Amino acid sequence: MINLPDGHQAGLVSMKTIVYGNGGSWGVGGGSGVHDGILTVAEGHLLLTSVHGRSALVQLFSLPICKCTVTLEIASSCSVGWTNHAVRKTTPRSIQVHQLDDRLSLPSRIDFPVGSSGRDPQHGISPRRATCFREDSSSEVLFASAFLLTNSHLVYKKYYPGTTIERLYVPESETRWKVKSENYLPHDYTACPQNWKCDPDDPKGIKFNEIDDELDRRTFVRKKYKIGPDGRPLNPKGRTGIRGRGTLAYWGPNHAMMTIISRGKGNNKEYYVMRSNRTTVEAPFLIEYVKKPMVQVFPPTLYQIVIGDMKEIFPEAAILEALEKFYKESSIIYQGYYTDQRNTDNAWSEFTILEIEDPSKEYFNVVEAKRVTLPETGEEVTFQWEELPEEQVERKVKELIKKSDRTTAEKMLHRMRRAKIYFQKQGIHGLLPVLNDFVSNSIGLTGVAVTIAKGDSYNYNCCISLYSTMLHKICLSTFSCRRFVTSPAVLKSFSSIPQLHVVNDKHLNDLPDACKVPLSVPLSGLPEATYVTVVSEDDPFKAKISKLNSGLRIASEKKYGEFCTIGAVVDAGSRYEALFPSGTSHFLEKLAFTSCEKFQTSEEIVKTLEKHGAIVDCQHTKDGIIYAASCRTDAFKPVLEFIADVMFNPIFSDSELHTARQVVESNIEMVNTKPEPDDLLHDLIHAAAYRDNTLGLPKFCPVKNIAQIDQKTLLSFMKTYYTPDRIVVGGVGVDHDQLIEACNEYFEQNVPVWKRRPELLLRQIPDVDKSTAQYTGGEIRIEKDLSNITMSVNPFPELAHVVMGFESCSFMDEDFLCFSLLHSLMGGGGSFSAGGPGKGMYTRLYVNVLNRHHFIYNATSFNISYADTGIFFIRASAHPNHIDSLIAVLCSEFFRMKENLHTEELNRAKSQIKSSLMMNLEQRPVIFEDLTRQILGSGVRKSPLQFLEDIDKLKADDLIRAVDRMLNSRVSLVGYGTLKQMQAYDLIDRAIVNRDLKLLKTPKLYFT
Repeated sequence: MINLPDGHQAGLVSMKTIVYGNGGSWGVGGGSGVHDGILTVAEGHLLLTSVHGRSALVQLFSLPICKCTVTLEIASSCSVGWTNHAVRKTTPRSIQVHQLDDRLSLPSRIDFPVGSSGRDPQHGISPRRATCFREDSSSEVLFASAFLLTNSHLVYKKYYPGTTIERLYVPESETRWKVKSENYLPHDYTACPQNWKCDPDDPKGIKFNEIDDELDRRTFVRKKYKIGPDGRPLNPKGRTGIRGRGTLAYWGPNHAMMTIISRGKGNNKEYYVMRSNRTTVEAPFLIEYVKKPMVQVFPPTLYQIVIGDMKEIFPEAAILEALEKFYKESSIIYQGYYTDQRNTDNAWSEFTILEIEDPSKEYFNVVEAKRVTLPETGEEVTFQWEELPEEQVERKVKELIKKSDRTTAEKMLHRMRRAKIYFQKQGIHGLLPVLNDFVSNSIGLTGVAVTIAKGDSYNYNCCISLYSTMLHKICLSTFSCRRFVTSPAVLKSFSSIPQLHVVNDKHLNDLPDACKVPLSVPLSGLPEATYVTVVSEDDPFKAKISKLNSGLRIASEKKYGEFCTIGAVVDAGSRYEALFPSGTSHFLEKLAFTSCEKFQTSEEIVKTLEKHGAIVDCQHTKDGIIYAASCRTDAFKPVLEFIADVMFNPIFSDSELHTARQVVESNIEMVNTKPEPDDLLHDLIHAAAYRDNTLGLPKFCPVKNIAQIDQKTLLSFMKTYYTPDRIVVGGVGVDHDQLIEACNEYFEQNVPVWKRRPELLLRQIPDVDKSTAQYTGGEIRIEKDLSNITMSVNPFPELAHVVMGFESCSFMDEDFLCFSLLHSLMGGGGSFSAGGPGKGMYTRLYVNVLNRHHFIYNATSFNISYADTGIFFIRASAHPNHIDSLIAVLCSEFFRMKENLHTEELNRAKSQIKSSLMMNLEQRPVIFEDLTRQILGSGVRKSPLQFLEDIDKLKADDLIRAVDRMLNSRVSLVGYGTLKQMQAYDLIDRAIVNRDLKLLKTPKLYFT
């Protein structure tokens, strides 16, 4: 019992709480907040006792499992209520600690007895800036609150894994089954992962709490779990917010096992670990579901490996003896509940960790490294012996147990409820060491904050300021973090030991609200910032361009640093494949940086690149093939020599062609099976817009051409298009004169293999295709069942995809920036895109489409410009049943594109496109591509600063003109998926020409 002195007034204080996040940064949050994925903020202050004088000491208990935030506050005894509520004086008989449910941040109530006299606290109403007054000026009251996030059973995410099914929020006070909850009506979800053998959807007939047909359905959590009136088992940890079996295999407990195997001892001790190139596991040991955790000592896969190897050496009797020994001598590290995101009200995971040691290497010495495929996930992993420090294994296992062990956390919560927290008068200097000890000895502690205030009154700003000041001192003594300043009161110097600073009441009204000071306004009292003097240049993006006698163009741009990006861009690509097999450029991309005359083996190539710290890449587009490398600036010449050799003297051996065919085939399969087929849809909209000419030719190699493309085809294509006048060599971060010297040596004097060995070419080599792209418009429909496409055990929602576009303009057209600004204005994204500053959440496709039409999964705009044309289109996805309404919404957005172009919206779009442009140009590879492609397409390099000026000049009338120009072209349309509800192309075209949505005959229009 903690008694209060007679005559003291007490109450509950609600104020913003300072929190510590997992990433090491401090901040001020109100009510609730998430920092690095850990919810660490709470409200509510526990009045513990009254202490006379100016300081106090508190002893806190170490919480080895619990996550908690502890806040201590010395303040004048006063009477305040919740923020934004009126003041009422109260003398509490029981104090409320508001425990935070770390899923949805809603508090529940825990009562602490504090005295036998007085009346229960009553919450009143006070304004946010109400003062906290003191009736007895000779005393101070210490406020402290411990926010325990120990009920980790409720740490489930909002959506069930792999689905859009939302968990129902469960208050902590209603998690237990014995507590009635009339409003508890969660979703019921049951699904069986692919290749799993699961229980039937109806659990009737299953024998729970016993061994049922070789399957142990008993639990480690308690003796028995309850069975609901519908025959389903009830989670022993309580309600989870979703009913059914979820994606777990069995109703009731699903037992998983991890067995740690070791051999040898001391410094020679080895562990049999699992390694994978694709995944990162919490501990390097296999975790698998088992049927009988009480008697099994190995998960199934591990059993097959260990016993399989032992059978080759030991007789069956010896193996049975070994298994019995393993069972008796194995150490059970943990058995209990596991907080799996897949847990439901009726199915949950439980976890067993065993350790089997063979110090004499009597049995495990015959177990060898194995490469196996896990049956549950289909992932290939390697089991091998490794010498690991015992401390590392122990730490990883403890981390895993920490996520599983809820019993210990609940016991610690009970201990805190019963613990007697007492104070001693040792001065404020005695408070910090105790808190430091609390921080250093607590696992999972998310933050500690101290606030001190003295005087007749203090308000919100004063509290927050002193909160930050004391928090900073604890931060310096316990963590490595940065200071968070909230108001001028914080700027008072605390040079050594924290002291008690008094904020005069008469200055309180002059303090600004710390939460409303914009970042652009400097805080008063701070020293004036001194900036580094930078030598200004007229144009930091000024490029140097030269042209050699052969027609080869060379461009460079300054970029300070130890690394550079160099390479070459060729005026080639899939648009020039009308007289060659489609897919030739695709093959050249996959065969780039293979053997050439000067570097004939992969070992030589890797050695050369690693020697100079180089990373190489090749990409082909509709109108270009890019060879690029990033390397050390002082080594760019040998890297450029390598690029020139792979461009002009490739070998294209039979083995390399065979490998390239496999890679291309795999690439095509991946493009056709992706749940969101972006690349495929972009290729199809070009095919619909430029029917059978130039840009309408496929970017990816058709399957029928894979075997047709050979060495002669590739070298003949390169002879036609890899000529000096069609190549631009670029460098970012290299000296221009040195670049010219290198190009003279490696490009000008390099005689290509097709000139030296004409027998490697086709008999008849087509000339350069100089065709101009002809926009035709039209439609492509591909009926395909997309209901079963998935990349995991959880099904992907069935979608149908629509792409609708019109002709825009080339990048040399005067309206190029108008269409670029329209693209920024429309924006778009997926329905589950992450928000935040700069993400375009106020673009039209978000505001008018994704936020208004629940059935639309994705809506994104694109504007792609070429040297002679361009295309503006919107890609959207929805369920096949809504495909007709989706088309109506897209038509509506195109029609309304030029309406209500307000200044604020235009300025936001301009800022978005300018920031995107400048941020991209911070990267050398992007600067390289921008520099070379501009010169290849137009012969000059337009400065980004000039683009910024031209963007600022654009007005609403310019965009209206561009929209009218675009909509006067014929619509291009692509449908992909189940398209039974999709209207006929002629009907859509007529509706667009007449700007009349009624012609679409949509049953229900979902737009406004």
